[in-house]
Amino acid sequence: MSRVFVKAVLALSLLGSALPVAASARYDEVGGGATKLVLDKGFLALMKRDGVKLSARAPATLRKGTVTFPAVRGELDPISGRATVDHDGALLLKAGRGVVSFKAL
Repeated sequence: MSRVFVKAVLALSLLGSALPVAASARYDEVGGGATKLVLDKGFLALMKRDGVKLSARAPATLRKGTVTFPAVRGELDPISGRATVDHDGALLLKAGRGVVSFKAL
């Protein structure tokens, strides 16, 4: 083998070992807690004006314009701060005989 080839292989191997290793995607489990959704006062006034009643399907709760959803499970990326959380319960909008259920918010 030529000395140039050996030097090139050695240089490339040293360069490769100096590059940072890509971070592995590790997520922290979300196993409890709650998420609160604060409804805008203008939205609440509009719903009241149009005769739409808001309520929560248990175990979610609705108090003073704030819906609280218990967290069941999820994942949190500790590096980016992004998370996905699955909740129990639902926000219900009722008018006349119709009901709209919001479960996946």
